[in-house]
Amino acid sequence: MTPASMSARGLLALLAAVVTPVFAECALPEMDYEAMRRAHYAFVDAPAQDSAAAFLATIPARFCQFSAVYGYHATKGIGPLYDLPLNVSLPALAHYIDPDELAARYVALAAEAHWDADSVNFLQHAYRTLLLSHPQAVMGRLAALPDTPRGRALAFLFDGPYPANSAFSAAQYADLCATSQALCAEIRAAQDTLGAPAAEGSAAPAQACSRP
Repeated sequence: MTPASMSARGLLALLAAVVTPVFAECALPEMDYEAMRRAHYAFVDAPAQDSAAAFLATIPARFCQFSAVYGYHATKGIGPLYDLPLNVSLPALAHYIDPDELAARYVALAAEAHWDADSVNFLQHAYRTLLLSHPQAVMGRLAALPDTPRGRALAFLFDGPYPANSAFSAAQYADLCATSQALCAEIRAAQDTLGAPAAEGSAAPAQACSRP
C-alpha cells in the first residue's frame, strides 16, 4: 500500500491532524502533585518494575492534562511539575514497563498531542523511540484508532521545529513496513506532509528549548 492508495478519508484526516493541532483546554482532576513528585523520584533513584509502574500511574492519560502538569502555558506559566527531568525518567520506563502497556499510554497522549519544548519534547522522543524499538506494540495501538486521532498520533511523530532530525532512516522504515505496510505508508505521508527530509542515518533526538 502506498500513500496514493490510502482512502481519501484517511488521508484527509491525516492532513487535518497535521495542520490543525489540538489546543483545547481540559479540566484537571484532583491531583496530589507532591505524591506524583515522590513517585517520579522513587523511580529515578531506584528504578525497578514496581517503581516504574507507580510512576507511570501518575502520568495523566490526556495530553492537555499532561501539558498542564509538566509543560508550559503562554498565559498560565509553568506547570506544577515542570521541573521534573522527564528526559531521564520517560526513556527509562521502557526498560521496566511492558511495551503494550507503555504503547497504550503514549499513543493515547499522542492522539491529542501537539509539539512543545521541554517535557512535551521528551514525551515525543520517548514515543518515537518506543515505536522504533517495539513497532508491533505501538503500531497495533495506532491501527486501532479512528482516522482522525490516528492521523494526529502519526503527525506527532514529526511535529515541531526540528524537521532535519525527525525523518526516519531507510532501515527504520523497513522495520516499520515489515510490521504494517498500511501504517508504514501513512507514517511516510505524515513525514512528507510535514516537510521532514528523507534520512539514511538514525533520527537524532531533538534538543529541547528550555524556558527562560
